[in-house]
Amino acid sequence: MLIGIGNVRSLEWVVNMRITDWMPVTKSVWPNGLPMYTCIMPDPYELIIISTPQGLEIDRCIMNDVYGYGLEKRHTWEDVYAWMSAPEPYIPVYDVAT
Repeated sequence: MLIGIGNVRSLEWVVNMRITDWMPVTKSVWPNGLPMYTCIMPDPYELIIISTPQGLEIDRCIMNDVYGYGLEKRHTWEDVYAWMSAPEPYIPVYDVAT
């Protein structure tokens, strides 16, 4: 997890954080008008669940050289209320009779 500018959380809190918690998306604006996220952001290319006005969506966090954080499907963090890490996929274990 990366910590955005202006976040005052302690490193201990970040290390002990549960990845199943919703992380609210808070932002400010740079002088040039681009959004600046002031919250904990997901790792680049991490699969996440996002909460939006339309409901829950699964997306992947991406990094852009010009704009910084983005989303693979949605492209922007606009109208995203919060995010959480997606759980690992379920892999069934088959009991093979010997």
